[in-house]
Amino acid sequence: MTKKQLIGIATWLEQHWVNPAYSGWLLLGLMGFFLGAATNTLSGWLYVISGGMAALLAIAARLPVRQLEHLQLQRSPLPPRSVGDLLFIELDLTNHDAWGKGPLQIIDPLPQGLGGCQTQAVAYLPARGTVSCQYRSYARQRGIYPWPGVVVRTAAPLGLAWRRRSLETEGSLVIYPQILPLGHCPILEAGGQGVEGLDDLRQGQIEGLTRSLRPYRWGDPSRLIHWRTSARLGELRVREVDSPNRQRAITLALHTTAPWSTDSFEQAVTAAASLYHYARRRGDAVTLWLPPGQQYRDRPSVLAALAAIALTPPAASLPLPSSPVVWLTCRPQGDLPPGSQQIVWGQSPALGERHRPGSLLRINPEAPLAAQLEGKPS
Repeated sequence: MTKKQLIGIATWLEQHWVNPAYSGWLLLGLMGFFLGAATNTLSGWLYVISGGMAALLAIAARLPVRQLEHLQLQRSPLPPRSVGDLLFIELDLTNHDAWGKGPLQIIDPLPQGLGGCQTQAVAYLPARGTVSCQYRSYARQRGIYPWPGVVVRTAAPLGLAWRRRSLETEGSLVIYPQILPLGHCPILEAGGQGVEGLDDLRQGQIEGLTRSLRPYRWGDPSRLIHWRTSARLGELRVREVDSPNRQRAITLALHTTAPWSTDSFEQAVTAAASLYHYARRRGDAVTLWLPPGQQYRDRPSVLAALAAIALTPPAASLPLPSSPVVWLTCRPQGDLPPGSQQIVWGQSPALGERHRPGSLLRINPEAPLAAQLEGKPS
């Protein structure tokens, strides 16, 4: 029998009855020895010893069950986090019985994406009291993680048999993709298109807003002269006004049906989150497009969609956006709308003349992602 099978049997015993500890197995063996000797010799004191051991084992099997009754566990909620963030996890264990309990072992079977299984020990849980268990972990992988049930385990008070009980917890934790601090991104800055009607709106909003005053220079339009200040200072002063910036519409599209490798797809999700954050910081109107056509604009919905995104089976026909996009894929697409940019992971066939120079960025999955998005040589 393998070690994994033995662990499975021990876990089943703890869940459905009790699992004897090492000392319990030793006492059980001694009881069998004395019982066998008593049967052969018909000695009364050997029967008494074996009967006392059996009673002790029966008590040791019952008490851990009572230790785990009338317990309630509550997990403190956590707001969404990003990959690499430190997680402060807090569990509150409440005893509703009129007597104290302990010692107890608390096992929180967190998935590997949240740092893996965590174990805490509670020396004593007072009657009708609450004990808080706090520990730290790290968010290692994006995703939406339902909180798992927490296992409370004990062999108290005699330490001869183990019993466990699973206490369910509600809620989930959202882990956003990592956002890389990009200083600039040439392929993103080269794409995008103006948003209709926004130029006039921005022009109307900043018309007449003065940033500073400077001395008059030859060729300055007379409408910019600030006459009141010029009269007070005795020399012409000209207003410097903010010039309207053309806001661009950028659509980031993640190709989820391509034959991705796991590491490359996770890099693409990180790149989409980083490019979205960079475009918003520049003041662009940025949208995330995901097959078969969902669009997300505000930051919470974009990050939540990227946290939950997964590879989808290849489709016979993929509906493409109608406007230019920044296409993140592992296989270049030749029929994207005119003006689109492509970010391609790995070594894939070239598009030849089907793409404009500078509209395609190839990513080496083995090199730092941030430097490649910033256009720095690897």
